[in-house]
Amino acid sequence: MTAEGRMAGVRKALIRVLTVAGAIGLLLLIFRIVPFAEVMRSIRSAEPTKLAIGFALLFLGRLLAAWRMKLLTDEQGLQLRLTEIFEIGTTSTFYGLILPGTLSGGLVRWYKLAKQGNAVGALASLTWDRLADTAAVGMIGILGWGLSRPAGAHGLIGPGLLGVSAALVALYVAGFSRSVGNVILRPIDAAVRRLRDGGWVRGKLEAVTVAARSYHGLGAWFPTKVAILSLAVQLTGSVGFFVWAQALLG
Repeated sequence: MTAEGRMAGVRKALIRVLTVAGAIGLLLLIFRIVPFAEVMRSIRSAEPTKLAIGFALLFLGRLLAAWRMKLLTDEQGLQLRLTEIFEIGTTSTFYGLILPGTLSGGLVRWYKLAKQGNAVGALASLTWDRLADTAAVGMIGILGWGLSRPAGAHGLIGPGLLGVSAALVALYVAGFSRSVGNVILRPIDAAVRRLRDGGWVRGKLEAVTVAARSYHGLGAWFPTKVAILSLAVQLTGSVGFFVWAQALLG
């Protein structure tokens, strides 16, 4: 083995050790913040069967979310296996437990996806993934609001939620539409043409337009499949939390 090969092996081993050490440190910090003994008492008092069903539904939801992301990353030329995407999603959720806000988890996911060598494609995949997920949340929220038979002040929430959900669905559809997408992308194309000299800025702008257009012209079935998976992820998670609540209350 050459000296460069040995150095690369040492760097990989060091990164692996630091990653494990960081994960252990985060777990210790979480255990100091969260009343772990009380959590364990609640878990021991819960119904084991319902707990197992809840964990199975959680796993299924993660798997469906990974499948959705794979559909999006494949169109960006990011050749990732389903198991790799599942690991990236799980890892980013873990770091999101302690890092501030949900944005931090998204940054971890982007960093890991971008290691494939296509940072802009990774960002586009994440953007469309979040858009699909958020639109699904809005639609299920509307359904839940309607089934709850709202009255009084609670009944006023529906129209606003309906408007936001409609806007999200329209934005989602536009994201896969060539005609609508070009309305946004043409000004970027014009800005690229005005940059006579090549360089980092021009290269990034061109990469953005290429990444955005990767989802245009895929036909109606592709966005429908992504939407179905998004709804399935949210419904699976909702049922899982309901089962867990029943297990703890039972």
